[in-house]
Amino acid sequence: MSREDRWKALGDASDAMTDAWIDVTREFRPENRFRLEAAARTFVTCLAQVVGTEPAFQYETAFRRVLDALDREARFAATLAGESPIDESDAARLRWLQTETNRARTTYDAIVIETSKRLDEAEAADKEPGG
Repeated sequence: MSREDRWKALGDASDAMTDAWIDVTREFRPENRFRLEAAARTFVTCLAQVVGTEPAFQYETAFRRVLDALDREARFAATLAGESPIDESDAARLRWLQTETNRARTTYDAIVIETSKRLDEAEAADKEPGG
């Protein structure tokens, strides 16, 4: 695959992943989650071809942690939705899950920034003569 093809594939995968993230944030349904996971697999595969396997693995790991945290939070919130009233221990557990989700998102955001830097470096290297 040529450099141009790798970059195009990565751009297409990035667009698909962005669209899937938007759908998941609008409505956290299984079919949206499945589409996001499929888009992420494609994105990580394309990312590895541009920046290498280690940065792609770091990205995938951070991404999975966010999804896992969102899953735990959504499952617990769904459980609570069927209960009335919610006691303090339930509220504390939900706050803890939300904190864990926020931590996972913070880590993911940092990895996204690092990945963006690596993409910039890869693009600069590809533009160099013989790169």
